[in-house]
Amino acid sequence: MLKKIHCVFSTHPFTNAGTGSKPVLILGDNNRDRLYHVFQPEEYIEGGSSYFFTIDVSNRGLPTYYQTMRLGILGDDLFVPESVFIFAELEKPNDWPFQPIAMQFYDKPLLSTDELEGRISIPLNRATFGGYYTELSRWVIIIRNAEGQHAGTSSPLVLTVQGKKEELLRLEIPTGKLAKPGATFHTAVSSRNFDTSNEVRSISLHIGGSDQWTPAAVYIMGVDRVVNEYEQLVPFVYIPDWQAEGLGSLSEDSSEGSDSVVLYKAYL
Repeated sequence: MLKKIHCVFSTHPFTNAGTGSKPVLILGDNNRDRLYHVFQPEEYIEGGSSYFFTIDVSNRGLPTYYQTMRLGILGDDLFVPESVFIFAELEKPNDWPFQPIAMQFYDKPLLSTDELEGRISIPLNRATFGGYYTELSRWVIIIRNAEGQHAGTSSPLVLTVQGKKEELLRLEIPTGKLAKPGATFHTAVSSRNFDTSNEVRSISLHIGGSDQWTPAAVYIMGVDRVVNEYEQLVPFVYIPDWQAEGLGSLSEDSSEGSDSVVLYKAYL
């Protein structure tokens, strides 16, 4: 059974992609809705931005598998999501620390209760765990800021993924995306061709300034290259509580922290 459901999404980076209306998550099975949740954003959802919401579902007896999964809107202010990832914490964790539920990458879906602008809801693809031999071609990256002191940074941030023979990914996180406390950075990017998780040797996060920064959480996953009705993902980094892992702060000033941290290292 599920304890918490996390929903992270990003909006398309163009005018009118954001919304003042409220997004809705619908999960169902056996011809009935098991969850109908209206998100309550604290501020206007901007275009070209990312958001992270948590739903407490403890003691509701919700299963890990759903036949229908949809993202909707409650209002006629147009909403254009770019990518969505739904995952959950379990009441009794098993071999995996979390349970993937849905993942979707959109071109330009238009959501609105005004039928002249778009649709009220759109489907989400099912997400499941891949394996050691799952062929991967994309990376999903989620970084969350904490609330409070040293929670945000305007310093340059670079995420690198090192393969057996070459660098598989070098992602420069746009300056300002993680400047505010509580901010979320969420993106899905293509990798240089690599076949399976066996190709990945290490994943590191670097900071290029003396702006002391302590993130709250980091999630990094490889996603399969096959386009079908569900997404297979391989988790490389799952850090829901940065401080609990004892990773410390990032800064080029050695008196404040380290300028880089290894988030994943293959042990062969």
